[in-house]
Amino acid sequence: MNRLIFLVLFISSTLLANLKTLPQNFYKLDDVDMVKSEFINHFLPIINEENEKILKEREFIESYFDKNFLINFKQRLNRDSLLVLTKIANKYKISKLFNKSEYLRKIDVVPPSLALAQAALESGWGKSRFAKKANNFFGQWNFNGIGLDSLASNSTNQKIKVFESVNDAVSNYMLNLNRHFAYSEFREKRYLSRVIGENFDGIEASKTLINYSELGKKYVSKVQEMINSHDLSLFDKKELQANSYLTAL
Repeated sequence: MNRLIFLVLFISSTLLANLKTLPQNFYKLDDVDMVKSEFINHFLPIINEENEKILKEREFIESYFDKNFLINFKQRLNRDSLLVLTKIANKYKISKLFNKSEYLRKIDVVPPSLALAQAALESGWGKSRFAKKANNFFGQWNFNGIGLDSLASNSTNQKIKVFESVNDAVSNYMLNLNRHFAYSEFREKRYLSRVIGENFDGIEASKTLINYSELGKKYVSKVQEMINSHDLSLFDKKELQANSYLTAL
């Protein structure tokens, strides 16, 4: 276990339910290892919390489409259940309301090591202008939308997304991976890993993110280097990952 992981496990990771921004004292840290460990300590609980929310949605889908679905079809059309299903379908851009397979492919957790590596890489361990000014830790952009003009790229139609909190940034990042057409390979490999009972960790997940950055394969290599050099794969082995996975049908 390297020094960084030791510090992460040693420092308390207790934080408010909704972290508006990274604490100001974080930006005063000079020691590189402390910056990295504090960054992980702030992000890991949020990543796990957002993954738990996704698992609850998945559990609803599993329950809704149980083995007696056809027998109890009329019961499934009760107002409350149908409203929840419709809300989830809209959130994840499900093409057919009763397509169970599509739900199971889209509603699933993101490996913590992947989320941590991308957040660290895209935000310079939380020190970038985007992170400070917009709570944008994952390099997400708006096209022809609302954003920060002062942080925009050379294109006048491209603006950095602004998030109200760190939690919102993490949630939006995960939703992006779970529904955007550019990450269909990510979802398919994750789904197949469930089916055959294999762990879908950050390294495996990173191989599917060629479309995440204009750097393509170079970006994938950078994410993998971030995961390996900081032993972030250890966080994929948490109890949440090991025990909360449900067998895909």
